[in-house]
Amino acid sequence: MGSRRGWGRLRKLPSGRWQASYTGPDLAVHKAAGTFETKMDAEGWLVDERRLVDAGTWTPPHSRNKPEPAAQPDTFGQYAAAWLQMRSRSGQIKPRTAALYEGIMRRHIAPTFAGLPLTAITPTLVKSWYADLDTGQTGRANAYGLLRTIMGEAADDGAVPVNPVRIKGAGTKKRERELRVLTVAELNALVLAIPARYKALVLLGAWCSLRFGELAALRRSDLDLKAGVVHVRHSVVTLKGQKFVGPPKSDAGRRTVTIPPHLLPALREHLTEHAAFGKDGLVFPAANGKDYLALSTLHRVFGPAKNQAGRPDVRVHDLRHFGLVMAARTGATVGELQQRGGHSTAQAAMIYQSSVSDRHSQIAEALSTMAEGETRGVS
Repeated sequence: MGSRRGWGRLRKLPSGRWQASYTGPDLAVHKAAGTFETKMDAEGWLVDERRLVDAGTWTPPHSRNKPEPAAQPDTFGQYAAAWLQMRSRSGQIKPRTAALYEGIMRRHIAPTFAGLPLTAITPTLVKSWYADLDTGQTGRANAYGLLRTIMGEAADDGAVPVNPVRIKGAGTKKRERELRVLTVAELNALVLAIPARYKALVLLGAWCSLRFGELAALRRSDLDLKAGVVHVRHSVVTLKGQKFVGPPKSDAGRRTVTIPPHLLPALREHLTEHAAFGKDGLVFPAANGKDYLALSTLHRVFGPAKNQAGRPDVRVHDLRHFGLVMAARTGATVGELQQRGGHSTAQAAMIYQSSVSDRHSQIAEALSTMAEGETRGVS
């Protein structure tokens, strides 16, 4: 956002700070050496510059021996804090993402960069920092990606000439573990073992590939059992003990998922026995029938149930993998998997098609084993 004046120009940057510039007697554009916390400070700098022009004592700001005290270069820590605050306040990033960014900043980025002027962050320094990062592949990619985004914004603001964060492939995340996928028999065993009020949650989360936050936010009006669909409109996240309700984690997360018909009787029974009352009643409420279900509460019953089903390695989130792998095995396209799972990119959905390719290999090997056995029997 810019602001034209009778003389000079002010611009409010995405970080919330102000940039000041003017066309000097030499007809060149001159900017303050740094940015200003308030518009008044930036205007003051322009007023001082105009006085020098009027007095005939003006020289280009960059050629002066003494820098302007009001325009100190931002440190990375100051700029990053303002960047995060503005995006949180404007709703560009959600509370859970903001908390994630704060953690990444505190653990991996601030110790090296917080006290440095933005202009002191060089490609060489970034490469050295990245080489010394003590975290897993995903953590390294997340830290690098956040640093690159913030410094890219600084470059757009004019606070640095170019983005110094440019290591090829550093922002790529590699899957660190194989998908943990239940078989149909294992899922049924888990459902049998878990208390009655959670059976429908497990079934719907698995067969419709819903995230826990999406399940916890479901209301009766989101379930249309006559049409056989569930509308995913909201999600619940918990940060520092406080629950926040908002749209799903991405635009793609807001979706309508067709429910496999064999689930409908269990869902009808659940709505009668366990869901909160009224059109806006929660489908899977906490025990008091009013509050949102906490993941920690589900964990207390999910742990014993998965052990009894013989799959102690499976997490609640792995229920979602089950449904997408099953859908892939029916021949669903990447686009269909992407829509059903609420993925923002096709790459995420392709993981499940890859699992089907692995299954095809297993089937082919089993067929060869059968053929070899038949051959031996004939001879």
